[in-house]
Amino acid sequence: MARYIHKVHLAVSLVLLVLLYGSETWTMRKIDNDGVQSAHMQSQRRILGVKWYDKITNTAIKKITGLTDLSSLITDRCHSHFSHICRLSGIHQLHNHNIYSLMPSLA
Repeated sequence: MARYIHKVHLAVSLVLLVLLYGSETWTMRKIDNDGVQSAHMQSQRRILGVKWYDKITNTAIKKITGLTDLSSLITDRCHSHFSHICRLSGIHQLHNHNIYSLMPSLA
């Protein structure tokens, strides 16, 4: 399966980045999660040339490709984005406090 490594790297660098663009702001429901995960597994199976009648499990496919679930990747991106917003809002509050302290008529 080493011959598929280049295809997997291309899929990650081209397809997943486009697919996950803006995923930090998505609200993932169960049906959305299932659909995204299904599309991700189908693309991995296509890359490896696995047909439905080959009876290879999803865990075996993930082990071959070395890719993780998209749901965990999206969750990590959402948490990272949320922590960024929390840090950013603290900076803006400090910045606004300093601006208003310079202008007593607006405070």
